[in-house]
Amino acid sequence: MIPRSTRILVLAFLMLSSLASSQTLPYQGYTEYDDRPAILTLIFSGSSVTGKLHVNPVCESYVHLTGVDINLAGTATGPWESKSTSIKGTWNGGDLDPCSGGTIKNDISYPNAGDFKISIVPRNGKDAIRLVRMPTGYGYVFETKGYETEGSINAGSSNSGGVDLKIEDLSVPKGIGPGMKAEISVTFENNGAAAAGPFKLYGYAFPNQNNLIYSSDPVPIQDLKPGETKSATIGISIPSNAPKVPYDVKVAIDNSNYAGSGDVIETNENNNELWKRKISGPEGGSSTDSKADLVVSEVRVDPNQAAASSDPDRLTFQMELKNLGKTQAKGFYTGFYLSADRSITADDIYIGYGIVDLKAGESRSGPIPCKIPADITPGLYYIGVIADPQEKVDESDETNNALATDEPIPIPMSLIKISGEVQAFNQPGSQTETVYLQIGQIHTFQMPDAGFASGIRFDEAGITSLTHSEHDNFVKLGPAGVLSGDGEEILGSGTSISLTAMKEGTASVRMTAFWQAMKSNGEMSSGYQDYTWTVIVGSSKGEQDKYEPPSSNIPEKSGEITSGKIRGKVIYRPTGEPVAGATIHSLDFEDEARGAYPVNKLNSDGSVKELLKTGSDGTFEIDIATWVSSGIDPGRFWIRIIKPYEGPKVQETWSTVCLDLWVIQSPLKTFSLTKENAEAGPIDVGMIMMDRSSNIFSDDCPIDPNTGRAIDDPNWP
Repeated sequence: MIPRSTRILVLAFLMLSSLASSQTLPYQGYTEYDDRPAILTLIFSGSSVTGKLHVNPVCESYVHLTGVDINLAGTATGPWESKSTSIKGTWNGGDLDPCSGGTIKNDISYPNAGDFKISIVPRNGKDAIRLVRMPTGYGYVFETKGYETEGSINAGSSNSGGVDLKIEDLSVPKGIGPGMKAEISVTFENNGAAAAGPFKLYGYAFPNQNNLIYSSDPVPIQDLKPGETKSATIGISIPSNAPKVPYDVKVAIDNSNYAGSGDVIETNENNNELWKRKISGPEGGSSTDSKADLVVSEVRVDPNQAAASSDPDRLTFQMELKNLGKTQAKGFYTGFYLSADRSITADDIYIGYGIVDLKAGESRSGPIPCKIPADITPGLYYIGVIADPQEKVDESDETNNALATDEPIPIPMSLIKISGEVQAFNQPGSQTETVYLQIGQIHTFQMPDAGFASGIRFDEAGITSLTHSEHDNFVKLGPAGVLSGDGEEILGSGTSISLTAMKEGTASVRMTAFWQAMKSNGEMSSGYQDYTWTVIVGSSKGEQDKYEPPSSNIPEKSGEITSGKIRGKVIYRPTGEPVAGATIHSLDFEDEARGAYPVNKLNSDGSVKELLKTGSDGTFEIDIATWVSSGIDPGRFWIRIIKPYEGPKVQETWSTVCLDLWVIQSPLKTFSLTKENAEAGPIDVGMIMMDRSSNIFSDDCPIDPNTGRAIDDPNWP
């Protein structure tokens, strides 16, 4: 095989990750009030929608008209451009001054935040898209284009019939028990008439005692066409001290039943899981088990690589291959690659191959030495393996043949890690910082000056200066909507970026800069520098303040509802298990502009005495007279609930991107509160579902900063 030409690391990484996660839809239209041109851009990621609305201002001799420049963040209720689908959410930004072009602020006639709704409406005998901005009431109309956004909200077009994901069969070929990594074989299909974009499979094992739960890492599936059937394997590690009893196994596709929408909006959300009960020994599955099934089960850097790093052109990694099927795979080709991302294909940078025989059920592992191409561009690369890349082996599942290392490594091996200081709690050169912002505040994230190379001071390493390398520096940030920006920004030779806090939440900003290091002996070496900021928007610095909404968000007047009780139960969405010890943070108006009421007991000086938390069964009861001393005005509310990680690694975990690890599942569960229904008896809001907060670096929290891997900790499900 001829190695493909080397690509620019950063640009490819950004382009591929962007295409895999969202889709941008541009629209042109006009304002309803004066027919001026308007531009609407919507960015779909699952059911979440962000975007911008822009209208140019007019500054002429006798005509001055304001423009519009607002940012949107909302949720789609179904397949986009379907007549039954709407998008609701909040906006911020505002109207533009006619001549200066700046945003008009501190003028009640020109608000800087509010709500919006986008829907499909009839216009001149055709369907049109209408956006209404509140509280101004202004409307904007755009022409539909018949987009099918299966790569964004994953729901197909307006006449597609939608998506319906369903699991058809599951089996546990090798059985399940203590000390095993149970392999769950799953067959699933799309019964809908529209294609589904990226989604995940989830696996759970329940021993029939002690309420224990063991879960898998999510298995990503890139797409599923209408009527298409696929198979995949889910691995669940069972601890050696687990009960030696039969297990119940559950597999969920995209989401669990009755738990709201996942990444894919479906016509039927209530058929997304399948159970098998009382499994212990090996069992058969579907008829496809008669074929071979090649799986790359492990790829990792060889632990002895450091000792061999004197040769920067050599690379050794560990690999494990398995044949999960019931037919022998003879002499199949296995390719080894370097890639800028974890999506490994035969188009990535080829570095070697092997010929392997695997009997049914057999696995093989060992170190693989490879030569790094001499013309490769220095940078960070994932090591990847593809079993049977030419697809000559007839397999029951062709989706599990590729795997990459969990983290990228520097290539060549001589590429040095540059940083400002050595952190005692982390690997040399890895740095983090926490930034606290309020909504609307702008912060400049500046890469700190470097002074270390691979954990050694510049003066000791003989480095005299740094210069920008040929790579483009870049920033990755997320989750979407908390900060301004597109999630990935190319900085060129820059080492700073200014971002605006858009909404309350926790986000991560990671900057990577590439350098050339000049040594005192005239030698040049390549290096890179990483820096991560954890950004908390809407909270003040301090442990207690994390649970208190900003004072500007608390209604000024005492409410007329001074008694009554609100009850409910909090469950963990993926498993349905109760969430104990979660903090009932506040009662928030559905209309965000009206603020929120903190739920707590106060001391005589007004400081917080006690916070209300859920019981061991996940239940809670808010006695308004006891926990909301200010009283509450009538309205429609949702309950803000947070459970931070509280395990033994809590202080170390705060140095990573894992802070508040629980958020209320969107869409929010709201309820009406009036004086009459409060006095009539306890208001039962039912089940409130919670899930892990997401971040751009890992779906696993808490993270052990010493290893970069998820902590196997009973304090986190």
